[in-house]
Amino acid sequence: MDSVVGQVTRLAEEKLDATELSRLDTIFVGDSALGYGLDASEFDRLAGTRSLSLPLTGAHGLPATLVLLRRIADRTNKPLNVILYFSVDGLAWGENPDGRFFMSPSPVEPALWVDAQVRLLLVYLYRLINGHEAFTFLMDMLHGIDRAAPTEDERNWGYFKSTGKIDPSLHENASYRMHQTVPSGTLPWLTAIGRVCRSRAWNCLYVTGPLFSAVIHHDQAERGYLDASRAAVAAAGLQMVNSDPVPISNEDRGDTLFHVAWEKRDKFTAIYSRLIAPFLSKPNSLGTPPLDDR
Repeated sequence: MDSVVGQVTRLAEEKLDATELSRLDTIFVGDSALGYGLDASEFDRLAGTRSLSLPLTGAHGLPATLVLLRRIADRTNKPLNVILYFSVDGLAWGENPDGRFFMSPSPVEPALWVDAQVRLLLVYLYRLINGHEAFTFLMDMLHGIDRAAPTEDERNWGYFKSTGKIDPSLHENASYRMHQTVPSGTLPWLTAIGRVCRSRAWNCLYVTGPLFSAVIHHDQAERGYLDASRAAVAAAGLQMVNSDPVPISNEDRGDTLFHVAWEKRDKFTAIYSRLIAPFLSKPNSLGTPPLDDR
């Protein structure tokens, strides 16, 4: 698993390093829902933007997203639209301290609250002192994360091409339910992301990705999680475009409940373009960055 995550990490870093940020007005960062569900070129055509899409994975979570946003902030003072595009459960497992491990060698994160910093430190320590984890880590350093290299096809696609269609009748798919709460451990990472956004006067938007329609129940428990997601995003100083996931029909399903079929990306790009466009700031309306408070 680590080597796959490392490969996705390298692909995003390659794309960022090869891009002249002064030519952009919009950057997408997210998980695989972004990678499979949105085509940046088609979005630009529809919304009139000049964008770069940097999809990571659910294993990266918000910690890796924070690292990536800081790298962008270090390279440009230009105000941007930054669109955080995550699966519907992205905030439920968004803390995922492992994600920071994939992106940074440092276990110290000054932006975190004390309890969250302790959890992050424990992730690093566990990988060093646990025999199995240490061996896996060593092998990944030798053959995986550090040497991960995307294929030319992945570079051309901008992500990993979908492998097929999910079987919705399988128990683990048919029995899926959204998480009930947004864990408190997610909030420090969201807050730190919001701080980076403010430091660069970015217009940061949070977008909830699509979900297979058959597992959307529209009940009280589901509504509670979606409302909690909206509240968490607002508390971090970010703007929520949509808390409810766009339904994925049986025809449009991809290889997980959260992915659309690769050939349906343009269709869902158009749907999300209509959702996102009213929230975008045009280049001449983006503000001047304040003093850096990252």
